[in-house]
Amino acid sequence: MKSCSSLTALFIFWLSTVFAWATAKEPSINQNIKVKNLFIIVANGLRYDDAFGNKHHLYTENIWTKLRPLGTICVNFYNTKLTYPIPAQASLLTGVWHIFDNPLSETIRPSFPTIFEYWGKKSGDKGYFAASKKQFAILTCSDHRDYGTTYAPVFDTN
Repeated sequence: MKSCSSLTALFIFWLSTVFAWATAKEPSINQNIKVKNLFIIVANGLRYDDAFGNKHHLYTENIWTKLRPLGTICVNFYNTKLTYPIPAQASLLTGVWHIFDNPLSETIRPSFPTIFEYWGKKSGDKGYFAASKKQFAILTCSDHRDYGTTYAPVFDTN
């Protein structure tokens, strides 16, 4: 059975778009970028056979029929080893692969700025980070000297 996280790949597409926007030079008169709301959804633990490997797209119908035609899908994103929540999510939020001595640690902040920090610094607005587990609060911001808690989003769990 293949292990795939296509929703993670979808997230990376959005992440790269926002990073490009956040790190770009100030827009010129012809490039007024206005973003009212941006939602990034990550589904963890999605098996390929249950998602995009399912020929009927039972659990991914909206992604397959509405987003895929717009070019916002990548199904060639595979995991070949064990994954741990904190390093995996840190990598998604920063765009940089994180390797921790203790991958189950809940006390290590990312070394590189998160998408929330780029957003906050560029826009002046706080983001909102909703997660299913309190342990993800450590990922709201990095320990990077030019970013950090000043640009951290509001954090909430369900």
